[in-house]
Amino acid sequence: MRYWHAAVARIAVVHLVREAHGPAPFEAFLRAYRRHPAGVEHDLILVWKGFRDPAVLDSYRRRAADLVFQALSVRDWGYDIRAYGVALRRLSHEYFCFLNSFSEPLVADWLALLFRHAEQPDVGLAGATGSWESMYRNCFLPSPPGLTGAPPVLRWRFARRILCRVMFPPFPNWHVRTNAFVVRRSLALECWPRWIFCKRHAYLFENGRWSLTRRILARGLRVVVVGRDGRAYLPQEWPGSRTYRSGRQENLLVADRQTRAYEEADPATRHWLADLAWGEAAVPAS
Repeated sequence: MRYWHAAVARIAVVHLVREAHGPAPFEAFLRAYRRHPAGVEHDLILVWKGFRDPAVLDSYRRRAADLVFQALSVRDWGYDIRAYGVALRRLSHEYFCFLNSFSEPLVADWLALLFRHAEQPDVGLAGATGSWESMYRNCFLPSPPGLTGAPPVLRWRFARRILCRVMFPPFPNWHVRTNAFVVRRSLALECWPRWIFCKRHAYLFENGRWSLTRRILARGLRVVVVGRDGRAYLPQEWPGSRTYRSGRQENLLVADRQTRAYEEADPATRHWLADLAWGEAAVPAS
């Protein structure tokens, strides 16, 4: 098995493997990665997050023994965003494709489709999914179907509304989701936070007032969602892209926990999830 080698590819595919999640998500990723060729030369980087027992880590390495990969180890804090930042600073690839612990490519050439658009000079960010969801708007929406009893955070609704109004843009809040996206290293380093202390910081990075998406847009660059049809969708077109919480998600390139939850939900919950993402622009599943 080899897992340190000279970087020759322009693209690093960084997949986060967290011990706390157990081996099932990693095995699902490996099956999808083997089944669906990326379609473009790249270096696979496995980021071991929170592994303390060398024997456990060795068992994970053996699962990927047939693959050529590089490896990084990080402590189990800072959420996905800090781990991605470590990879950005330690590696020198021109482009990075970040996949979280639950990401699974769904079709062949998934990386080639993303990269074809990401390398365009006027594109700063190309993702498999995007959303208009606003955590500020969510404060005013009814509870999800089947919720019994208000969680503690909902009992402090007024304070939560004030906090979210300060921290998150109103709807529609365009943002590329951080489950699967491609970005230039030089651009990412300009926008990446060095510290992520809590889940709220991770939310702010993805969809806050100074999210990665908004920082890139402020530089005059485009952000796009790419479907398995090969088309790059601008933010105004995302509700109809049939990727994230749109239709039956039949145009989705890379799945994750949220896309699977939508796919497996009952009709009422699916309608509620689509409304969070798209409001009245939601495309119902047919």
